[in-house]
Amino acid sequence: MMKQIFWVFLLSAMLSCSEKATDTIETKNIPELVVVDSLVIDRLTKPSLVDVKTDHSEYLFYDWKTSEFLRISPNGEILESANLTGDGKNSMQAGYFVAARYGKDNELLIQTISGTYVYDLDFRLKEKWENNYELVTRTVGEVPVLIRMEIFYTPFP
Repeated sequence: MMKQIFWVFLLSAMLSCSEKATDTIETKNIPELVVVDSLVIDRLTKPSLVDVKTDHSEYLFYDWKTSEFLRISPNGEILESANLTGDGKNSMQAGYFVAARYGKDNELLIQTISGTYVYDLDFRLKEKWENNYELVTRTVGEVPVLIRMEIFYTPFP
């Protein structure tokens, strides 16, 4: 009985070793990897998304490490960047902002504790005015004053 089991085992081992491996992966059955809703920006730091144009043609980011605003195209290209902190011609005269968003007529609206600043898309200051109120908040982001300002804002001639 033992010899029969030995011969059956030996025969099955020889048959299993002699068969070719025909298990090949057909490439037509492998699904294509598709990444949805991602944006790769060529930058060593990690900027934060601030606003998106309504037609999704560009994105406004802020880099907290370098204090720069960045306009980014949908394919991740940096269209324009500017550090608006500190003192200077196009400065928002503050080290931080409360809210920033795209406005009408290709403008950027930036709200700080001290005032409201209107920039063109090249980050050149078009207009600024001081706040006639004191803004006290612990949140950063959408501010009702900035939303109303966008609706009623009309540039001076």
